[in-house]
Amino acid sequence: MAYLVFVGPRQTYGNGSKLVQVDVDGTKFDAKVVKPKTANRKGTQYGVATGNRQITVKFNGETIYSKRLFLSSQETKVINLP
Repeated sequence: MAYLVFVGPRQTYGNGSKLVQVDVDGTKFDAKVVKPKTANRKGTQYGVATGNRQITVKFNGETIYSKRLFLSSQETKVINLP
């Protein structure tokens, strides 16, 4: 199991109140975006399977992040959003 954390500016995503839509190899879920200082807080990390994964993040219907990543076991990958 690897973990994803989504980090972005508070002005854009609020205080975790606005959600982004995440697609990891066809599995979709909503995720909170946190400011960098609170990135390691519990409840903001999302577990995904290890290996090569295509990750796409949408906000208000617009794709803001799309990348293929290799995720190792027990790795926490911080994804910085614009």
